Amino acid sequence: GCRLRPPAAENACHQAEEEQGNVYKKEKCRGARQRRAGETMDAWSVVTVLISIVGLIGTVAVPLTKNTRAMTRLNEQLNHLMYRIEREERDLQAFKQKSALRHEKIFAQLEQCESQLQAHEGRLKALEEKEKRK
Repeated sequence: GCRLRPPAAENACHQAEEEQGNVYKKEKCRGARQRRAGETMDAWSVVTVLISIVGLIGTVAVPLTKNTRAMTRLNEQLNHLMYRIEREERDLQAFKQKSALRHEKIFAQLEQCESQLQAHEGRLKALEEKEKRK
């Protein structure tokens, strides 16, 4: 009925229905009118929902992008730090090996010097005893 008619024809429809006293058809036409108003509200609702979705995406995407960049940068810094630590550990191991070799040489020379010192001490004592006997 009324849904397919232009607004002027719809008013005529309502007048005819009132004259006939057909309340059911009158309610039907009102429902069509409300649906048409609802369709306009639905369009605005769709626009509002789209704006909300775009705002939500903007609200979530911007910090997420910044967070991703920061995490990538931290990951690279962490990888560089791990590389430096591994290099320092290798250098430390090499230093310990060289130090161990040097210490062995030093201790060997020290033992040699101690044995020579004891030999000299023995000779000095022998000379001192000879001096005392004279």
